[in-house]
Amino acid sequence: MADEKPIDENIRVSDEDLEMEMSEMDMPDEVQEPSEPEKTQETDKSDETKEQAKKEETPKKAASKSVTPKKKKSVLRINEDAPDYEEDEASESYWNDIRTSARTKKVLTGLIASVEAHKIGDAKVTLVVVSYHSYRVMIPIDEMNIASTGRQFSVPEQIRIANTMIGAEVDFIVTNVREKDRQCMGSRKGAMEAKRRDFYLAKKPKITKGTIVEARVIAVTEQIVRLEVFGVEVFARVFDFDKRWTADARERYFIGQRIVVSIKNVVIGEDGSVKIEVGDKNLDQIPVPECVRGGKYLGQVTATANGAYFIRLQIGANAIAHSAETGYPLPCKRDDVVFVCTKQDEDTGCAYGVITRIVRPAR
Repeated sequence: MADEKPIDENIRVSDEDLEMEMSEMDMPDEVQEPSEPEKTQETDKSDETKEQAKKEETPKKAASKSVTPKKKKSVLRINEDAPDYEEDEASESYWNDIRTSARTKKVLTGLIASVEAHKIGDAKVTLVVVSYHSYRVMIPIDEMNIASTGRQFSVPEQIRIANTMIGAEVDFIVTNVREKDRQCMGSRKGAMEAKRRDFYLAKKPKITKGTIVEARVIAVTEQIVRLEVFGVEVFARVFDFDKRWTADARERYFIGQRIVVSIKNVVIGEDGSVKIEVGDKNLDQIPVPECVRGGKYLGQVTATANGAYFIRLQIGANAIAHSAETGYPLPCKRDDVVFVCTKQDEDTGCAYGVITRIVRPAR
């Protein structure tokens, strides 16, 4: 065609121009893998983390391999199998316990709430009322087994002793049940006989010489504590089972309390009677504080006999003074005094010395 211009064959694009244009073009960024040094750094961090975890696990393993402490001598508890009911079912469940006791002679435990005199026909009867949760169990005075220690008491004496037992925890079995008003009668004597058979008279008795047991305090005087140990009653002097001298046992023990003692001796008679002796439990050997010769200590006189004064020192040791340099008046029981130590027995821990002054007279 006339308008078309001829292509100039002399126009050429050089290779250098092409390379320049390609270098000026925006090329997409390529995903670059981490360099070798960065990989090494991450590996080091992971190794440090593992080592730290091993260090944290080491104390746990050491704790798991720690030496297990030696087991202490076990104590025979009184009510290890006592039922524990929910509140909403408690009343009916406890009444079912009473029914079961009447049928199977199962031993139950209650609290002496009162001693009452009732008239049944022309006869006057003294009843000991034991509270078993919300129910009253009435036990005739002759079923309380007051004479279980071997001595026979008259009825007035039994009533007097029963009055001193108010608040004590006792065992009983139900002998009669009246469903109409949910009244019941019981017997402590039967429960104590059942416990003696189980714990002392069985082929393999659970209680023998040296057994550590839990005992109930059912009466306390100034120096005598009356205990019931699994169906056997025993009168014990305080210092027989408690090495801490005291002026009045009632300051340390109370009715209804449970204490731990050891059985020193068990004697079974031909008629099946059981007599026991109790002693110090010796579960924890507490070191006796050391008294320095010539040292002066505050203490309380717990007893006097044949010119000797028995003292409980404030630091926790027992002491005996064979003389008192106080002039008149001489120290009396319950007086707070100053005691000067001259020597101390290493075996018993008892200190010996003299009383030099009365700090505070007995109140």
